[in-house]
Amino acid sequence: MAYLEMTTKFWRIELPTRGKRVTTTYGKVGAKGTTTIKDFPDNAKAKAFIVKQVDAKEKKGYAAAADPDKASGSRKRKATTAAAAPASKAAGKKAKAAPKKKVAAKKSSKKKAPTTVKAGLSGQAAAPDSEDEEDEDGDLAVDEGLTALDPKIAKIAFVVDGDCAARLALVDPVKNSDKYYILQLLQAKKDFYVYRRNGRTGTSGQAQLDGPFPLAEATDKFQKLFKQKTGQIWDNRDSNHSPANAKLYTYLNSTSRTAGEGTWEYHLTRDPMGKPDGWYPYDAPASDEVEELYQTFEVDENAGMSVRYVASATSGYTYRVDLSDYTQTNTTSGKARTIRRVDE
Repeated sequence: MAYLEMTTKFWRIELPTRGKRVTTTYGKVGAKGTTTIKDFPDNAKAKAFIVKQVDAKEKKGYAAAADPDKASGSRKRKATTAAAAPASKAAGKKAKAAPKKKVAAKKSSKKKAPTTVKAGLSGQAAAPDSEDEEDEDGDLAVDEGLTALDPKIAKIAFVVDGDCAARLALVDPVKNSDKYYILQLLQAKKDFYVYRRNGRTGTSGQAQLDGPFPLAEATDKFQKLFKQKTGQIWDNRDSNHSPANAKLYTYLNSTSRTAGEGTWEYHLTRDPMGKPDGWYPYDAPASDEVEELYQTFEVDENAGMSVRYVASATSGYTYRVDLSDYTQTNTTSGKARTIRRVDE
């Protein structure tokens, strides 16, 4: 059995002697947590799995700690042992003083100086879904753009408290403009970083990583940046909040989605290149992007996100996508087409 903690989170993994069922519990310290069970064909494979999982957690910054569920039993054992131990005075012997241990001089450790790393993400996929893939703890995964900035940190970093992250949108119909902004507070071992990624919707954009900082300083910078972009205080954030001016981003609500994924098609008529009238599938990147906009609007219930503007890397055009009446309009030519969603 192993019990580990990191900042406000705990992780416990258990296996009965000679057993084949591994029980894992994780969550916020002080809470009951979430429990998962995994069965193995034999005890040896179950033990190997535990060793691998513990190693992975320690690399993420978790450390062994006293398991609160075992603390009460431990206290009882200590009390019994103390009562049974013979007193030196009662035995008429003078207790010998323990030999003094030499204290090694502490090595001076230099504090890492914070740096800023920036990179364009040209050639990579467009920004990921607002509901990022969750890791084995049920926490939000780190944005993939981090790999371009620092591959080593990207391998071990995770989102602080599992939810210190936000996805924002800035839609301007007058300029046919649509931008996204991803913000995450990250931890890599004992260091903390502020990560951001932004660009035009439909593009990979650019990313920036600032740090390392102490937790308090990183949190302060994360929350100030969130307020600067949205006009909202992080602890009181609300996806229904209307930005005070056109330069502020909207904070997008993100739910635990249950709707299945879909693909998108457009209806072609009177094509100048001679294609027959009918339904044609979007290319994969465009379909994925429109599906994300649909999920953000329809499933996550971001009511103000029914009309979006998507920059197409394939055609070079920007399209106005209306998810209320299912149309797309080329903002350059003004050509409008009907679109539809096909369940996978």
